[in-house]
Amino acid sequence: MDKNSFYLSSAGFRAQFANDANGKKALLALPPHRFVIHNLGNGDVRYLYAEPQHCVCVFIGTKDAYVSYRAILSQPLPQPTMLRPITRRRRRRY
Repeated sequence: MDKNSFYLSSAGFRAQFANDANGKKALLALPPHRFVIHNLGNGDVRYLYAEPQHCVCVFIGTKDAYVSYRAILSQPLPQPTMLRPITRRRRRRY
């Protein structure tokens, strides 16, 4: 799983794998690596994200999942604050 797929899954998107003819057709109908907003009516919206290379799937999520995904992306990556050089231990000879 690549990093972006992990972030999408962590945010609440579910992967719909394109493992049959209809799934592949739906995957190819969407622009790759871009969000498409699908309005279901009554204010219900789904966010679709096509991932044709790594998982060969479409990630489907709600507005809350999209907001969560954007929040994940906005967080800085943790940086190590203290690094110690790696030293080799000498083996004692007896």
